[in-house]
Amino acid sequence: MGDRYYVTDTALSERFPIYTRANVGEVFPDPVTPLTSTSALWEAELGWRDAWERMGAFELSEFPDGDFCQLGVQGGYCYLNASLIRLFGERAPGLSWQDMDAQFFGAQPGIPPYEEMAGDVRPDLSEKIGATFQWVFGQTSLSDLTQLTEDRARTKQMRADRPDFTTLSLEQCWQKFLDIVPVHRHLFAQHLFTTYMATVPVGVISGVATAVGRPDLIMPIIAGIGEVGSAEPSHAMWRMSRMPADSAEFRAAFDEFLYEFGSRGPNEWESRSPTWETRPALALAAIDRMRLSPDDADPARHHAERGLELDPLDPFINFNMGRSFWLTDEPNTAALWLDRATQLNPNYAQGFYARAFTAMLVGEQAHVDRGIDAAVRLSPLDPLLYGMLGVRALALMQAGRHDEAADWADRAAAAPGAHFLIAMIALVANGLAGREAQAQHWLPIVRRRRPGANAHHFFAAFPIHDPAARRRLGDEIRRRGL
Repeated sequence: MGDRYYVTDTALSERFPIYTRANVGEVFPDPVTPLTSTSALWEAELGWRDAWERMGAFELSEFPDGDFCQLGVQGGYCYLNASLIRLFGERAPGLSWQDMDAQFFGAQPGIPPYEEMAGDVRPDLSEKIGATFQWVFGQTSLSDLTQLTEDRARTKQMRADRPDFTTLSLEQCWQKFLDIVPVHRHLFAQHLFTTYMATVPVGVISGVATAVGRPDLIMPIIAGIGEVGSAEPSHAMWRMSRMPADSAEFRAAFDEFLYEFGSRGPNEWESRSPTWETRPALALAAIDRMRLSPDDADPARHHAERGLELDPLDPFINFNMGRSFWLTDEPNTAALWLDRATQLNPNYAQGFYARAFTAMLVGEQAHVDRGIDAAVRLSPLDPLLYGMLGVRALALMQAGRHDEAADWADRAAAAPGAHFLIAMIALVANGLAGREAQAQHWLPIVRRRRPGANAHHFFAAFPIHDPAARRRLGDEIRRRGL
């Protein structure tokens, strides 16, 4: 490689000379367009450097100014700089270049071994990486990673604030793209930092399993980990594949799917590629293929069961088992597993919240109160506080205690991160309580946070079982023109 004959081809690093199509070839199979090269790909390069510096692996001065290094394009195709990734393994305590090859590239023929170059050995940077690793082992739950939850809320708000593109000129659409591109650097840096930090526990698992002569356990143990954010779209597709294709339930769920995951799709790293929102047929085709699978192929249930095989006393695994029954609308079975999760860990705020949500679905007010009280006491600044307060409001509405419900719903909808469904709870609660001015306050907020919000969205998220309560809440939603 080296000669440029395609418009997006880049220079290649002499200091870090080994490049590979492994890994990147799976997610970036097509040639890089000029649009991607000069926007998202360059921001990704800078974001990767930011991640390296944050974890302490490299100094920014080790990278060239104004040219690609971690990424490269030759013959139109994107490559990863394997030398940098290997050097991270060499500088990181407890890792090696072989570990990085195995985790990122798999078994590839003809790969040359790592050869130490001047400047590779940096005890000062190894010390910084070690401090970062210590921080990783101090994190015990996703809610501890506040930057991730903040970024999630930020991207959701960007989606909520997105204008109707059909009303914009081509120039305005282009400007919107330019406004978003710089955000990609920050989010890509977060993505890479999280990815590399995940190599730490994987490395520990691999080392222990190999040391006790059971390397065959490495993948089964990792496969038992649940609640992986990148798996959410496939789990949502699976749930839709269990719904009749011509039903209102499916249409509402698919609308919600496009809203939440419409930016995803095949070859999604390339800017020109169609997404599920721009070409819904791609997602519908995948869902139709899933319809051919039996119910016992549910991926969420499968991962939860695999986790139980590995450790039946892990609270998080029991929580995931409960969630898997929650997702298939089996709240009574879900409650048994969620109770077990909080019995195993009496400080499990998310377990108490999930148990209260499950109780709300079947109108068990006492269980709702106990669960929400415990969750809020254990995690008063929880990123999902809006959901905790909203669940209590929904339970109170089912019990006909509309004034109390409106008070809790207002608090929920005003909490940080509250989305359109929480604002809908406040709208309905205030409407049923006869607080017309407050209901009118929440109506435009619902519409702004989610244009086209309706009763199908509401009951897809909150599948309340009591027919009378569903009818009462649904009538109020429709009375507001939703």
